[in-house]
Amino acid sequence: MLSSPQPPNDEVVIRGEKNLVKKVAVELERVVTSLRERVILGVVIPNNHHKSLIGHGGQPLTELEKKTGAEVQFPGSRSYHQVATPSNLEELGDVEEKDIVKVAGSKPACDKAIAELLVRLVTVVLYCR
Repeated sequence: MLSSPQPPNDEVVIRGEKNLVKKVAVELERVVTSLRERVILGVVIPNNHHKSLIGHGGQPLTELEKKTGAEVQFPGSRSYHQVATPSNLEELGDVEEKDIVKVAGSKPACDKAIAELLVRLVTVVLYCR
């Protein structure tokens, strides 16, 4: 006999030492809030400039992510397709996927990361001339 699955329950019961339970509850609430505020935006950056923006060993990209609090995924990275489709995809126009960099995090963090990426892109383009 098969039973139907129960409806999703978003209630979590935490049992244990009172101080630890309180700390875990606060951390869970922080994570849930962060996930609710998460957005994924795309930014058009020509594929031929990706290597320059990622930098040697990915260090400049890691620093940008730490500075802004956003996660940046370039096409070709192992986890690029694990990040959902950008919510602003239609705004980007008719662009090839290889030129769309995905930025995930809170809206302010994404905006900050995109602005920083575009400033770095301008610097790379001007330097390459």
